[in-house]
Amino acid sequence: MGAGIRRNGLDLKTTLKLALGFACMIAYSRMLSQGFVGYLTQGGAAIADPFYAVRLVAEVAVLLVLAIGGYLRKFSVTTGVFFICTAVMTAATIAVAATDDLGSAGASLFFAAGAANAVVMYVWLLLLSRFSMLQIMASTLVGLVIAGAIIEGSPRLGEETCLVVAVLCAFSAGSLALNLDPRLESAKADGMPAGVLPRIPWFSVLLILANGMLGAMLYTIANRRLSLVTDGANYAVFAVGAVLTIGSVAFIMLKRRDWIHIVWVPPFVLLSVAIVFSCFVSDASSQAFLGFLLAAVFCFRFLYWMVFPSMFSLLKVPRAFLAGLLLVAVNGSLANFVGANIGALLPMNIQVISNAGCVIAAVSALVLAGAMTLNREVNLRPYEIEDEDGASPSSVSRVRAAGAEPDADRLASAPAAAGSQAVEPLSGEVPAAAPKTPSSEEAGPKKVDPALSDTPAIEAAQRREEDAQSSIADQLKQRVDDVSERYGLTARESEVALLTAQGFSCAYISGKLVVSNSTVRYHQQNAYRKLGVHSRNELIEFVNRVSED
Repeated sequence: MGAGIRRNGLDLKTTLKLALGFACMIAYSRMLSQGFVGYLTQGGAAIADPFYAVRLVAEVAVLLVLAIGGYLRKFSVTTGVFFICTAVMTAATIAVAATDDLGSAGASLFFAAGAANAVVMYVWLLLLSRFSMLQIMASTLVGLVIAGAIIEGSPRLGEETCLVVAVLCAFSAGSLALNLDPRLESAKADGMPAGVLPRIPWFSVLLILANGMLGAMLYTIANRRLSLVTDGANYAVFAVGAVLTIGSVAFIMLKRRDWIHIVWVPPFVLLSVAIVFSCFVSDASSQAFLGFLLAAVFCFRFLYWMVFPSMFSLLKVPRAFLAGLLLVAVNGSLANFVGANIGALLPMNIQVISNAGCVIAAVSALVLAGAMTLNREVNLRPYEIEDEDGASPSSVSRVRAAGAEPDADRLASAPAAAGSQAVEPLSGEVPAAAPKTPSSEEAGPKKVDPALSDTPAIEAAQRREEDAQSSIADQLKQRVDDVSERYGLTARESEVALLTAQGFSCAYISGKLVVSNSTVRYHQQNAYRKLGVHSRNELIEFVNRVSED
């Protein structure tokens, strides 16, 4: 990946390009999902479009192929392929604008447009994930405003103008992506090395995906069921719910270091509020219910683009395979299609909105329990993530012995193009006087010249050094145990605190304890919070001070 793609700061010019390209990609996808002409804000209405299933099959099939190709590292989206897809999207829109009756050619036309659009969405998800979290948040939030203006404003300008806007969006979505990443290095197939899956915060991922799908299903059912008895959603309720939810998610991501574990909470709460309103039968409550539910669906679909690239950027995991699967799981057309068909199969008594809401609530509770179980099982599986030299996490000791201290407050990083996970050595701030347990190589017997191996003085010196090192380690462990008991740290938090005080990185601790990096950080932050410290240095000083007192 070129050095210009990943940025730690907030480059205004790059952010604006990202925002505009992201907005055009979202707007075109929305227009395409509604057949370009006369697209509506209600997702369920699109199912009446005769080419709906054609586009859906094309998008899902292409995304699955891209995911498998990324997993096998057999093929990637190249600049040439991406350029062709941009041209197909643009040409398909022009053909729709120039033809009054598509006839039998319509299916082929929309299949090609759906397949090309899937490639463009896939590349944009990968491209966003190569930037810093701050830049991803800024560009997607600004892009959301621009896309909203395009989607809501274009139909008011007339059919012809709407199609011209769709053509411009198709061209801009592709050209801006190529401008930001001319060689499309962000879309390189990077495989799925062993030991990566436990690093994914499955609890949050599954709750976001499942509740987004459940919300879309309930909205499709409710939109059909209530269409004859209410004037539709209360858009004031929709606006308030959406703004508060997206704002809460952005606040959590900016302020909480463990945001990947709790980012699912605001949209989940919004969906829960909508389900509560489904229990009331008045017209006002029905409109509020539809407003909250529409806001929940909207937030889940937007947050996919802000949260998942930010997770990829933070965790440094291979993305080609995961991006394809995620885009299949969050496909709005697929959610509407599944929701409509499940709703049609439900017994009539469950099609009553309050009953349907209770069913969705029960399924959501089961998903919550299942996500907790899966997260625990995955994170307990042993794994080792190799660095560029093929070394396991235990080899961090060799980095430390060389004088480079891995930072406990950073996750291991991996160049995507390398296809393997790398432990990134970063300079830490461990004071020289801080107690520290030596690594396995440091603690082991030092190699001695054969001619001197039988010298009693050298052997005695080695024994004294080993005893001193063991004494330091025992003293530090006793101090951490005392602090843990006094301040109520759990056994796991105490274990993580001890390894952190010894100077080990998150990557090494995760390998030693056989948990994910995110789990280590979670326990680390809990221990910091209980002890009132904010860094490894403060932790060491606190342990020493409390022990002396």
